[in-house]
This record gives sequence, C-alpha cells and structure tokens, in this order.
Amino acid sequence: MTVIGKILVFVNLVFSIITAGLIVMVYTTRVNWYKAYNDQKAAAAVAQNNVAVAEANCSDEIKKRDAQYQQLKAERDRASGEARSLQDQLRKAQDDYAALQKVSSGTGQNIADLTKELDRRKNEVETLRKQVDDRDKRIAEIDSQMARLRDEAVQYRIQWEQGKEKINLLQREVERMSRESERVRQQGGGAAPTPGGPIAPRVEDLQGTIQRVDGDLATMTPGSDAGVAVGMKLRVFHLQPKAEFLGELTILNVTPTQAVGRLSGPLARRIKAGDQVDAR
Repeated sequence: MTVIGKILVFVNLVFSIITAGLIVMVYTTRVNWYKAYNDQKAAAAVAQNNVAVAEANCSDEIKKRDAQYQQLKAERDRASGEARSLQDQLRKAQDDYAALQKVSSGTGQNIADLTKELDRRKNEVETLRKQVDDRDKRIAEIDSQMARLRDEAVQYRIQWEQGKEKINLLQREVERMSRESERVRQQGGGAAPTPGGPIAPRVEDLQGTIQRVDGDLATMTPGSDAGVAVGMKLRVFHLQPKAEFLGELTILNVTPTQAVGRLSGPLARRIKAGDQVDAR
C-alpha cells in the first residue's frame, strides 16, 4: 500500500470518528430536550391540579366567609334595632323623670312617693344606659369581625389569582419547550422515534376542521395531540361548492383535542363550521 493510500485510510478513519461523535451528540441533545419537555409537562399537570384544588378550597372558603359575613351583618342590624329601641326607652324614661321632677318641685305633694318613683326611674335609666353601652360594644365587635372577614376574602381572591397566573406561566413554558423540542427534532433530520413514546406527528401532515366561529375567533380540532402549537398559522378552505382558499387561522390557545385561533384574510368572514384546515 502506498503512502497516499495510508493517508486516505487514516483520513477516512478520522472522518468516521467525527461523524460518530456528531451522531451521539445529536441523539443526546434530542433525548435531553424530550426529558426536559416531559418534566415541564408533568410539572404543569401537577400545578394545574394544585391550582384546581386551591381554587375549589378558596371558593368554598369565600362562600363560608360570605355566609358568616351575612350572619354577622344580620346580627348587627338586629343589635342596632335593639339599641335604637333602648335609646327610645331611655329618652322616654328621661322625659318621665323630668316630668316627675317638675311635678315634685311644683306641687310638694306625695314627696315620698314621687321620690321613690324618681329613684325607680333613675335606676331604670341607668339600666337602659348600660344595655345601650353593651349593645354598642357588641356592634363594634361585629364591625371588627366583618372587617376581618372582608380582609380574609380579599386574601383568598389574591391567592386564587396568583395560582391562575402561575399555571398560565407553566403552560406557556410547556408550549415553549414543545416548540423548542420540535425545532430540535427538525434540525436532527426528520421524524425519528421519540425515546420511550410514540412517533411525533408531522406538522406538515396536519389536517383539521373548524368546529365553531365567534366573530374573528374560531375553534378547530384536533389540538396539541396532532402537533398544533401556539403561534402556528394554518390555512382555511372549503371544497364545496368549489375548492376555495378562505384565509388563515393563527393559533392563540391549545388543548390536547382542540385549538382556538384568530381568523384573517380577505374571505375570513365567509369561514364557518365544517370548513377544512391544514398546514400545507
């Protein structure tokens, strides 16, 4: 074998080693992206369940607090009514007391009886005043409890909104990971079997149907199970009475079985349920 042949054999060996290294690198990258995607998807599912449970608990707690609030409000109104009644009795007793004082000072008759009646009225006035003070204290306590219940209800609603925001962030992260995984898959040279799962759907083979149209928004099937992702632009057309391109559907939200998007195009107003959708 000549020197040139030996050199070519050596170069061929080096090239084979480099190619094998690149193949291992691409495969490792794809496996890592798939694992990260599955981890994020599982985390999102757990977060969704947690938010659903927290939302139900918050809703039940809010209803319970509202019921307590209404009960305390009714008790406060009743106490206020009793306080007004006691105040009326107090004013009447004071008027009677003043009238008796006037009579006792003007006539001078039955002084002992009038003095006894005045003492009785005075004691009655003191009793009524004490009852009014007790009612006022009870009303203040009820106001404090009502304020506490309002604050707790506000805190539960804030926790509810924070939980919803957290799950929305996780959903957006899962969608980003899904798009990144699809990009890595395409860079890796086509649709290869996904480790530990079924073969990923080809976006270019996507076909669907418009299920409902609300203004410039439309709901279609299928969803993310068929490869539909947020931001994807799909063509909308119908075949009857003749094949005709109607516009585009830009995907805004995706579930495993459905997707919602915004319609655009010169003939978008003519799109209706039953029209066809594809990615080609």
